[in-house]
Amino acid sequence: MSPVRFLSALLVVLSPCAFWEAGAQTPSGLDLIGKQPAAESATLATGDGNRAISFDVVAVDKTGAPVAGLTTGDFTVLDNRQPRSIASLRAAGIGGVRNEPPVEIVLAIDAINIGKEKLTEEFDWLHAYLNSKGRQLDLPISFAILEDQTIKMQNHPTRDAAALARYLDSNRPGFRALRTWSNGWGAVEREEISLKALNSLAAQAEKRPGRKLLIWIGPGWGNSSDPNARPIGKGEQTLFNSIVAVWDRLRNARMTLDMIDPTISGGRIFDFNFEPFLKAASEARKAEYGHLMLPALAAQSGGQVLYGSNDLPALIDRCVADANSYYIVTYNPPQASHPSEYHAVEIKIDRPGVAARTRAGYYAQP
Repeated sequence: MSPVRFLSALLVVLSPCAFWEAGAQTPSGLDLIGKQPAAESATLATGDGNRAISFDVVAVDKTGAPVAGLTTGDFTVLDNRQPRSIASLRAAGIGGVRNEPPVEIVLAIDAINIGKEKLTEEFDWLHAYLNSKGRQLDLPISFAILEDQTIKMQNHPTRDAAALARYLDSNRPGFRALRTWSNGWGAVEREEISLKALNSLAAQAEKRPGRKLLIWIGPGWGNSSDPNARPIGKGEQTLFNSIVAVWDRLRNARMTLDMIDPTISGGRIFDFNFEPFLKAASEARKAEYGHLMLPALAAQSGGQVLYGSNDLPALIDRCVADANSYYIVTYNPPQASHPSEYHAVEIKIDRPGVAARTRAGYYAQP
């Protein structure tokens, strides 16, 4: 295993501040010194002294459209295949829980792993998306523009479509030190930078209340290397710790990760080499680099992996639809017997043709 490949496992557990300090525009509303109100934890104390855990769940029909109007009796929760009693169920989204903040949409423009031509098309599509929404959006949106040395992010999410369009126009990516056609070493560096960017976005989201949808627009990373590669010796635990860290960061931020690959069109074939890693790494000896690929992380977070169309506005709408109607399912999990104990979570819905989309599980601590 190359030392650079080993570094990619380390970067997720490094402080997210390092990426922002590389020259990123850190807005006042998203600074790094803790001025924001802390977001609610994904794990809550209950009256009996146990720790309850909450999951954001989207119920979808056979067409993928969200389903409203479900009750507690429609849901079954399995934690490590064992049924758990539901402590509470809240319907949320537009017209849902009154005290629940509106879902925040973050559109991450990946200028790290995409060529200049496709990036230009992407900006045109995003303008078309904003133009199709009129003056006021249903939900607050912010842009995060991910470059190889910076993250540019708006001060505050906004429903003002014109303000979002102006932000796009004034923040087009400039010179990039790493090119998409670089050799293998450049590809590994892009993977490292991408993972740090994801970690930084989740760390910032963790400081803000409410649910977030992070829609990552780009082909992702990891395709240039063997995702089945595994570290040896102490590297096993380091990689496993990295996987646990990014899972915890996304869950604590209440952030669902969606992936849109706008480069897959015109007959190109999507690479499904992430599918073997949809089953989480339950322990260090089962950790592989493929567990950190973008589509694997997206699916594991309860998000969607979309490709095969250059109609970017329609694909964004499919992701945003998850915010219109969803459920907050809370239950008391079993005690963990050791650090970073993986718990697979399955939520079933007792309605014909209706399925639940949520996180694949979580890592529990004693």
